[in-house]
Amino acid sequence: MVHKITLLRHGLSVGNQKGIIQGQMDYPLSDEGSKQTHSLLRYWKEHDVCFDVIVASPLLRAKQTAEIISSGMNMPIEFDDSWCERHQGKAEGRPYSDVKLQYADQPHDTPYDPMFETGESRWDLFIRAANAMQLLIRRPAGAYLVVSHGAILGAAIHTVLGVPPSSGRNRPIRIGFDNSGYAVLEFDADEAHWRLLHLNVTSHLSKRSG
Repeated sequence: MVHKITLLRHGLSVGNQKGIIQGQMDYPLSDEGSKQTHSLLRYWKEHDVCFDVIVASPLLRAKQTAEIISSGMNMPIEFDDSWCERHQGKAEGRPYSDVKLQYADQPHDTPYDPMFETGESRWDLFIRAANAMQLLIRRPAGAYLVVSHGAILGAAIHTVLGVPPSSGRNRPIRIGFDNSGYAVLEFDADEAHWRLLHLNVTSHLSKRSG
C-alpha cells in the first residue's frame, strides 16, 4: 500500500515580488506566479501526472495555485489549515530588508524560541508538519498533491528525513523550495518507510524559458 505525495510550493506571489515576509498574511499570486503554475499544469499533463485529491493551504497564494491545477485536471481541492505557512510573528507584512536590520544584533535563536518574538518556533513548525504528514498517510493509498508554502514544506521534508530542528547557524541541513517547485515522496505502509524521489523540481520553468 503506497502513498505518493507531491509537495508543491505556490507560484510567485505579490508579496514575494515585493520582498515582504508574508507568513500567514494573504497575498495573491503575481502575474508571473500564475504563468509559473500554468506552465507546471501543462508539464504535468504532458507527462500524464495526475492526483486523487489536492490538499491545500487556504492562504490566497496557495489557494489560487491549487485552483489553477484543480481546474486544469478536474479534481477536487480540500483546504487544510495544517498546511498554512509558518507564523512569522512581528515580521509579518514587513519588508525582509527592514526586518534583517532590526534583528541583526540579536543572538541566533534556539529551536524553541518564537520566530520574530511572537511567531512559531522551529519545534512548533516541525510538530505541525509531522502531524500534517501523518494525516496524509492515514488516508487510503493513492496520489496526493499538497499545495503549500516554503517553510512548512521544508519542515515536512525534515520530518521524513528524521532531521529535528536545531539552533541558528548550526542547522545541518536546510530544505528550500523555489516558487512552483515541488518534491515527490512515497510512503510504503507495508514496509513503514519513506522514499524521497525528487526535491525542488522546476523542470517546467526551464522548459518555459527555453
